[in-house]
Amino acid sequence: QPLAIWEWLFGLLKAGGFQGASVTVEGWYRRAPVPYMEIRAMTRDGKVTTSWVSTMNRLSAAAITAAGMAWAAATFFGLAPFSDSPSK
Repeated sequence: QPLAIWEWLFGLLKAGGFQGASVTVEGWYRRAPVPYMEIRAMTRDGKVTTSWVSTMNRLSAAAITAAGMAWAAATFFGLAPFSDSPSK
C-alpha cells in the first residue's frame, strides 16, 4: 500500500478496543506478493466500526494525481516559477 499512513492511524486510534475480543470482520482478501485483508467494517458486541482506510487511500491518490497534473501543466505552459522557460 503506497499510503500506509491510513492503516497506521486506524491501528493506532481504533484497534485497541478490538484486542482480545470476538469480532466479525467484513472486507476483502487481497492477493498480492504478501496477501492481506482489507477491512471495511468490524462488529463487536453489535457495534459496527467502519474503516475509512480504503476511502482515504482513494481520496489521497486523487489529490496527489491532481497536484501532479497541475504541476505538469504549469511546467508545460511555463507558469511554474521554477520552469526552464525564459521570463517575459
